[in-house]
Amino acid sequence: MFMSHIIPNYYDIVILPPKEVANASIELSQRIAVCVPAKLVLGYRAFKPHISLYHVAISKKNLPQVFKELKNIVSNFSLGKLTVGQAEVGMGNSVVLPVIKTPALQQLHELVLERINPLRDKSFPSTWKNPGWFEQKVYADNIKNYGTPVAGNIYSPHITVSMFGANVELSKNVLKSKVYNFMPSKITVCALGPHHSCHRVIRGVEFGKAISEQ
Repeated sequence: MFMSHIIPNYYDIVILPPKEVANASIELSQRIAVCVPAKLVLGYRAFKPHISLYHVAISKKNLPQVFKELKNIVSNFSLGKLTVGQAEVGMGNSVVLPVIKTPALQQLHELVLERINPLRDKSFPSTWKNPGWFEQKVYADNIKNYGTPVAGNIYSPHITVSMFGANVELSKNVLKSKVYNFMPSKITVCALGPHHSCHRVIRGVEFGKAISEQ
């Protein structure tokens, strides 16, 4: 039933949080959906909680090379611990759990951009339709150069919890959340769906290990 939501040849290279963080993100997303008409509600099978490293269009013929490049990146990479902060209202009428951008996380993002962008399908139609993304040169340039707006120096790691159509006020009680620390074990390639959601896990690449099928 979830396959119909998947956008063909469009992927997100992500860090999937551990079960405790994922469950808390889903519970918060579903709590918000009771209060507002949400466009995005996280789930356990689709709309998975994730920390994006790179949204990217890849043709089928280039996927094997993408996995090889990711394996080369993480084979000797030490990411260290990540910290997920308390919920806050983000861009575009959304709620996010911000992730502290450590130097290692920024470096990982930049390595993924550098190695995977040359494999990007540049003929793929842009999914960034909101005119607001093109009002600032840095976003417009990133969409042109990388196919995604928030990249490079302005990379802003987070877990998107909810999206809704209009400015609304959510109470502190609804937004209540904890701070979590965790040690990622791998990066994962997901098939993307609506609102750049992680709909299906394709493969995981473990730090210091070989590619693992999921």
